[in-house]
Amino acid sequence: MKIERLDLQNFRTYSYTSLQFGPTLNVLLGQNAEGKTTILEAISMFAYGRSTRAKHEKELIQFGETQSQLRILFHRNGKQMDMAMKILEKGKQIKVNGVSKKNLSEFLGQLHIVFFTPDDLQMIKLGPDERRKFLNLNMGQFISGFVHHLRTYNQLLLQRNSLLRMRQFDPLPVWDEQLSTVGGVILSQRDQFIQELSFHATRIYKELSNQKETLSISYKTGVKGSNEISYRENLFEQLRQSAHHDVEKGFTTVGPHRDDLLFYLDGKPVSRFASQGQVRTVVLSLKFALFEYIREKTKELPIVLLDDVFSELDLSRQKHLLENLHGAQTILTTTDLENRLKANLNGKVFKIAHGIITVER
Repeated sequence: MKIERLDLQNFRTYSYTSLQFGPTLNVLLGQNAEGKTTILEAISMFAYGRSTRAKHEKELIQFGETQSQLRILFHRNGKQMDMAMKILEKGKQIKVNGVSKKNLSEFLGQLHIVFFTPDDLQMIKLGPDERRKFLNLNMGQFISGFVHHLRTYNQLLLQRNSLLRMRQFDPLPVWDEQLSTVGGVILSQRDQFIQELSFHATRIYKELSNQKETLSISYKTGVKGSNEISYRENLFEQLRQSAHHDVEKGFTTVGPHRDDLLFYLDGKPVSRFASQGQVRTVVLSLKFALFEYIREKTKELPIVLLDDVFSELDLSRQKHLLENLHGAQTILTTTDLENRLKANLNGKVFKIAHGIITVER
């Protein structure tokens, strides 16, 4: 998978820009707040369907404008793909190869990325919301129907919570049945995804840490199950049993919206006992595992986005990162090409300054 071109119009600070990427390494070089991360954000929107930085999509529209337009051309399985997105103050319009798509599920699954950012380090230390966000964004890229099921679940959850606040018990079984049907799918898919991710991450951590510790990743959920049917049945029963407790709380206390992703080194929680260096290695292992997972599932290398990641890594980890991504198209941002990228560098360099992008080599 290779990105050929990215066009932006009225997107954040860019009135208009067009970038033609090289097939291997592409470096976005510039000082902070020059718009380097905005380029990566725009690419990620075609994989995730939304921004990972903006709370509201209207924030993405350049000040004084009413809409923003993005277009990306890339090759997938030997075929050229053309994806376009028009962001309006209320909602967005999306197209794949010139054909309008009514919902996000039809749009996702075309472009696959692995996105490294310094904020990833916080995912380990912060609350479960951040770790569920990681699961939802990345599973939505390539697991068919996942985004649709997640949206349906969240809509049903809002309805059930509304009934709970009004202390209405009678309608709850109807909503519990619907919620458990969709929730069972999500629980089963997350369970399988985490098992496969953990398999790769454990091996990769061993390589990065020189066999010092063993990394394990587990899925923490309040619902027992081993497949979609058992998750659905157990979730329905737990929703039924928790009805009175949920009414007192005013919200639903069990279900995939309460799940978490846990990391351990030699059986000890990473969030409590790991050093900053160990946390960095855990996050790198997780992202490399995602890279391997996508390669296995799609038979193609994903696009790799690195947002100022080298500032967080020593030279040995920089080299290991680039070596393990060999063959994948990589787009990275940095403020200092010489000091932070001492590893061998052959690629295309874009210099970004004052909203202007020039190609250096």
